[in-house]
Amino acid sequence: MIKKKGKRSEIHAKLKRQKKLEKHAKSKARDVAVKSAIEIGEELPEKKLPKMIEDTS
Repeated sequence: MIKKKGKRSEIHAKLKRQKKLEKHAKSKARDVAVKSAIEIGEELPEKKLPKMIEDTS
């Protein structure tokens, strides 16, 4: 646990930025894969399904 507010917020911002860049890179890679599959005529990669919590009531 980081007690200093300035340092803590700086580290949090770095982690958040890093996650955002990784997410963007994954999206970009998927777009490239889809475009190349369309050009070649292969099947498209599977789409990710969102995780859902089922209603049990």
